[in-house]
Amino acid sequence: MTPNKTHHDLEEYRDYITTLFITNPASDHKQSIGLELELLPIKGYDKQKPIPVAITGEKEKGTLDLLKQTAEMTPELDFSPREDGTPQFTSASGGNITFEPGGQIEYSSSECFKPEEAITETVKYIDIVSNSLTTEKIQLFHGSMNPWHSISEVGLKMQKARYLKMDQYFQELGPYGQEMMRLTLSLQINLDFADPHSGRQRWIASNLLAPIMCAIFGNSPFSQNRTTDLKSYRSFIWQNMDRCRTGFPNTEKLLPVDDHSVNQYLAYALDAYVIKLHHDAVQHGEEKRLITYKQWLTSGHPRLQPNMAEWKNHINLLFPEVRPKGFIEFRTLDGPSRSWWTVPVMLLTAILYDPSALNQVITLLSPQSENLGRMLRSASEKGVSAFPELAKKVFRFGLNSEYAHFSSELHDHCERFYKNLTDQDRNPADDLLDANDGKILTPAQFQDHDKRSRDILAPPDFTIFK
Repeated sequence: MTPNKTHHDLEEYRDYITTLFITNPASDHKQSIGLELELLPIKGYDKQKPIPVAITGEKEKGTLDLLKQTAEMTPELDFSPREDGTPQFTSASGGNITFEPGGQIEYSSSECFKPEEAITETVKYIDIVSNSLTTEKIQLFHGSMNPWHSISEVGLKMQKARYLKMDQYFQELGPYGQEMMRLTLSLQINLDFADPHSGRQRWIASNLLAPIMCAIFGNSPFSQNRTTDLKSYRSFIWQNMDRCRTGFPNTEKLLPVDDHSVNQYLAYALDAYVIKLHHDAVQHGEEKRLITYKQWLTSGHPRLQPNMAEWKNHINLLFPEVRPKGFIEFRTLDGPSRSWWTVPVMLLTAILYDPSALNQVITLLSPQSENLGRMLRSASEKGVSAFPELAKKVFRFGLNSEYAHFSSELHDHCERFYKNLTDQDRNPADDLLDANDGKILTPAQFQDHDKRSRDILAPPDFTIFK
């Protein structure tokens, strides 16, 4: 491959990265919100553990089968598989329901313009999913990990070509990638870049906030039916599964001028291994399996050629804490309990969509921009106690935000969470550890704990979940 061709490709690839940092149509007043919430279907008990649930079953119906039945009976859901055959349901509101490799069910909301709209929509369709599963006595677990099972006990329930390649690739790197695919649950919050200046500020703040939000909302102290030494084992998994495609791109240069964010992300993407090349090398019995996109571009390959389609696929397989996708995809959050999952939605939105709160966060946390990786590790280990004053200040910035759509009811809910947890140097993982003297909870104990949390944290006449 000639240097001219390489230079041309890099410019073309860079142009594509640029589009990821722009929300179209760009507007300085556009403030949309999208939510992606993952839940775990579980059923019954086997040796004091729930049984993993199949997506589609032979002897008894799986989650896909049950949702198909529901879709036939209600206009709220439509079974609409993707072009590659991947099962998917679209909701009447414009969202969709998909399935993750370990059987997790994800609801992705439509584009909303008020937090309560996104929250209400998500609750509505999670309830529809939950009701669909009750005939087979399947429950939805709200949390951040499958806390009971190993990767072998769960298996790869979604036999999609992309997932098979990822599973094979991660297996070579160690256990954490397979744990991520099969065991983890998260809440992702998607917000606008808006105009170029606001977009740069929101991108900076989102990355700076990632360790703080991990500390405040860590919710995974259990794994494989035992207690870990971590407040967010889910975050620990993501930090260790493949450091070339997770974490933060070039945090020592996080504070950009002009288009540095694009250049940083381009370099980050070029230095990541190509999962497709790993799969091809395995198929051909070759020893050299870990090849970066930069190496592919400059050195070529005997069978496969890089092109824009391969570049886009490669970009989709990068998993930083904050990902540009034409919007800001905030990926740091542990899957939350049903009793307080709206709190991180409001906190992040209230900060990023209020210029004053946004500037306060950047001013406070900018001195930490070169330490984000270390801070994230500390947050996953210690929770709020890793940096209590920073966590409290950030939360107060959110509570004092002038964001127009911060309703009094949701504000009260967030304030109760702050007073009962963050202000006491605690996060949800601390409460889970206290609930059963540090031992793993059964599904029934998780439900009881969640109900107690709602009794404490929910304001009078709290109607979000009714």
